[in-house]
Amino acid sequence: MDKIIKVGISLLSPFVTKNQYGYSGFEIDLWEEIVKRANIQYKYVRMPFNDLMNSVKNGNCEVALSGITINPEREKYLDFSTAYLSCGLLILSRKKNKIKTIDIIKNNILKECLKIILFFALFIFAISNFIWFSKKNYGFVSTNYLNGIIESIKYLYYSAYHLSFYDISPYQKKDRILFGAIIVLAFIISIIYIIKSLILLFRKEKDFDPQSIDDLRSKKIATERASTSERLLKLENIKTISYLKIEKAFKKLKNAYVDAVLYDELAILHFIKDKSMFKISRRIEENQQYAIAINPQSGLRGEIDAQIMKMKEDGFFNFLYQKWFGE
Repeated sequence: MDKIIKVGISLLSPFVTKNQYGYSGFEIDLWEEIVKRANIQYKYVRMPFNDLMNSVKNGNCEVALSGITINPEREKYLDFSTAYLSCGLLILSRKKNKIKTIDIIKNNILKECLKIILFFALFIFAISNFIWFSKKNYGFVSTNYLNGIIESIKYLYYSAYHLSFYDISPYQKKDRILFGAIIVLAFIISIIYIIKSLILLFRKEKDFDPQSIDDLRSKKIATERASTSERLLKLENIKTISYLKIEKAFKKLKNAYVDAVLYDELAILHFIKDKSMFKISRRIEENQQYAIAINPQSGLRGEIDAQIMKMKEDGFFNFLYQKWFGE
C-alpha cells in the first residue's frame, strides 16, 4: 500500500509508551508487526484518549489503538479488528486510608496553595499587559516594557483599591470597605479550597475494601475520560471524577483525593507491579475485548484481521503477550 495512513495513539502503559526513540508497548509492537507483514506505510498521531474514536470516525486517522475496547456505542460508527485481548475491570484502592501528615502537606496543601498563587499571579500579569499595551502611547505608563509592566501593576492596585480605574487619589471610606469585603471574600474562598486538603489530616475512616460496584456509591471514584470504566460508573450513578490520563487518576488515589480507581485490568496490573501502597480490591466481571479501531471507509479491516490471525497461528502473538504481560 503506497498511501501513508495515520494511526491515532494515546499514551497508556503498557499498551503505548514513549521512549527516547519513539513509541513502544504491546500494541505498538503488535501494530508494527502488522504493517511490516502487510507492507503498510504509516505515521503516528498522538492525542488524548477521548479524541481517538472521533479522529477515526471523522477520517482524520484511519486507525487508532491504545487500550481501546469494543462496545455497542462505538460499534455504531467504527469498525474493529478481531479482538486480541480480553479482560475485566479492577477496583484499585489504597492499603491504608490514613496517610502521613507530611505527605498530605506536600502533595495536597502546598500544591493547592501554589495553584491559587499561580492563578492570581497569571491574572495580574495578563491584566497588566493589557493596561500597558492599551495605554503606553497615552502617557499613563512607560513605553519601556519592563518599566511599563511595573507601572501597570501599580495602577491596577490603585484602581482596585479605590474602585476607580487609574484614579490614585483618596476615595470614600465606604468604597474602601467594599473593596476590603471583596478581598476578604476571595480569601475565604481560597481557605475553603485548602480546607479540602486539610480535612485529610483528620480522616479516621477504616480502610476501604470494596467488594462490589455497589460499595463505590458513597465514594469518590476516579477513572479515565471516555473509557469503558467511566461509562459503567455513570450508568450506575456513581460519583465519578474523570481525567484525561489514567496516570492522573492513580496519582489522585495515592494522594487520597479519591477513594478508589476503576479501570482496565491489564493497565492496573502493570501499574501496581512495583507499588506497595495500592491493593486490588475486586475484579468487576466485564468482558472487555481489546481491538484496533478502524474507519469503515479505509478498507483496512480485512488486512489487519488477516495479519493478527497469522500472528496467533505462528506464535508471534504469544511471544508479544509474554513480553509485556508475562505468563
